Amino acid sequence: MTQETNLSLGNDFPNANKKDWLEAVEKALRGAAYETLQTRHNGLSREPLYTNETVNLSQAPHGMPGQAPFLRGSKSLSNSFLPWHIASRFTLGRKGNDNKDVLTDLEGGVSALLLDCRFDTVTPTQLDKLLEGVDINIAPLFLRADNNSINLATHLVSKIGSDTAIYLDLDPLGYAAASGLKIDDDVDTIFPGMSGLVEQTQSSPNIRLMTASGLTYHNAGADTITELAAIIATATFYMRYLEQSGLDIADIINRLTLTVSADTDFFGSIAKLRALRLLWGNICAALKQDKIVTPFIHAEVSERYFSLADPWVNMLRATISTLAAGIGGADVVTALPCTSIAESDNLLTRRVARNTQVILQEESHIGQVMDPAGGSWYVETLSESLASKSWSLFQSIEKAGGIASPEGMKIVTTNIQENCITENKDIAKRKMSVLGAGDFANLEEALLKPRPAYGSGALQETRPAAAFEKLRFAAENQKPKIYLAVLGETAEFTARSNFATNLFAAGGIESHLGCGGNDLNAIIDDFTASGFSVAVICGTDAAYENHAETLAQGLAEAGCAHVWLAGKYESDAINGNIFMGCDTISVLQLTLSLSGVAYDEVQS
Repeated sequence: MTQETNLSLGNDFPNANKKDWLEAVEKALRGAAYETLQTRHNGLSREPLYTNETVNLSQAPHGMPGQAPFLRGSKSLSNSFLPWHIASRFTLGRKGNDNKDVLTDLEGGVSALLLDCRFDTVTPTQLDKLLEGVDINIAPLFLRADNNSINLATHLVSKIGSDTAIYLDLDPLGYAAASGLKIDDDVDTIFPGMSGLVEQTQSSPNIRLMTASGLTYHNAGADTITELAAIIATATFYMRYLEQSGLDIADIINRLTLTVSADTDFFGSIAKLRALRLLWGNICAALKQDKIVTPFIHAEVSERYFSLADPWVNMLRATISTLAAGIGGADVVTALPCTSIAESDNLLTRRVARNTQVILQEESHIGQVMDPAGGSWYVETLSESLASKSWSLFQSIEKAGGIASPEGMKIVTTNIQENCITENKDIAKRKMSVLGAGDFANLEEALLKPRPAYGSGALQETRPAAAFEKLRFAAENQKPKIYLAVLGETAEFTARSNFATNLFAAGGIESHLGCGGNDLNAIIDDFTASGFSVAVICGTDAAYENHAETLAQGLAEAGCAHVWLAGKYESDAINGNIFMGCDTISVLQLTLSLSGVAYDEVQS
């Protein structure tokens, strides 16, 4: 017996359109412009609402998964067994990155190995020791090296069979940009012996020789548009180089890896991978290839948004980034431990990193859906915009002589510098939130010790959290404190006292809650007894009108070197204000200086 139902829940709601929505928004904003809801991130403006009016999917030449221009993915069918290679990065010379760790990761589900040899002088013997017991015919290798790259690459090539897949991940232009080397259109001047390696591997179809990587540019502060343009410009340069080396263009396309960052901009990272495939299709079309070969994309979780403070938050950052890479259709994903920017890893953090991918593949089944973000007006619009703007920037680089020319590289570095200036301002004002460092810092937890930064030229690694970490490290030994001169009852001052506590904790400054109340003499006496040199007044606007100036004068007479006020009330007796959108870095620098803490200047 079946029970008939007559469900028409959707019909119970009135039809809505964008006009109705805009009217509701205007009412909610109470006179503020609709444009105030627009945001800008990674070089693109973001609308608060996307509809079928935003992008016409029926007219967009997106094709099907596995078909040019590959926006919807490189494969026509999902691989439920291995949707993407789970890669684990090992940095030779780093604690927690030895042969035991390699074998443990492989047993735990890792299917590819990324060997990072950039931070130490690595010998072939060390490489062999790291790979002892590893069948490289089963687990593909990525080799990331710099000035010793050809020696190590030649050694690895000599150990494999003709059908073994190996990705040398050689990126001479990226190395030159990071190390400040002059680029003069000759790869062999950067990596001596590169042409010999090319000749040696011509008969090995499964060896990918070079990578067009955006990591150097991303880690130096590039927005998504600049990173994508740099990848395509680099790939174009390598194609020309390999063609001059005697390789056929169809073979060259199969010898390149595209390496891209996946960061905490979740939808932006998904769109980045989709846009990269569109850009690759444009390159292949420009080369007049009858059959456009699918790009091979390696996505690596971004360390740029990691923090040495409260590193467990990095797990969340890495998970978001990994999920975005998987949804975006990466062929290989490297998820990094939450301690990857610290001086060492451990078994727990490595286990969590690899299991993040294992869970996404085997329990969440992300890889069993082709182009999961396809059809989303937001993601489709982002993908199209990123591809269009990145292609325009790429064309500008090419017109200037290519990315290997001084003029072409200057376009890239200028864009990066401009983005860093904007980002540094957002960081200082905490418009860009850095959990654990700039927001909700835990002073009871010590910061991890950092690993060496990569790069010595114009493109050095930078992280938003570093501005706050620098102040925290400076304050670590002296543990400075600030006095909270709170006015009124607890309910009246708590919001602003909590704000002040959170703000000063970002610089390693502990807040001491005063006695409170409306007895100004008692507050001043309590401050005097505390022995602190800096105070911040916290209370309501009404309390400020009645008491702030008198209290500030009293605190100054009692020996307070600087009186802050939480809010925008101003008086000659008040030395400065803290509020949402103030220059937090400058506030922290001044407060540390007044507290007797010496530090190197932090640019903001």
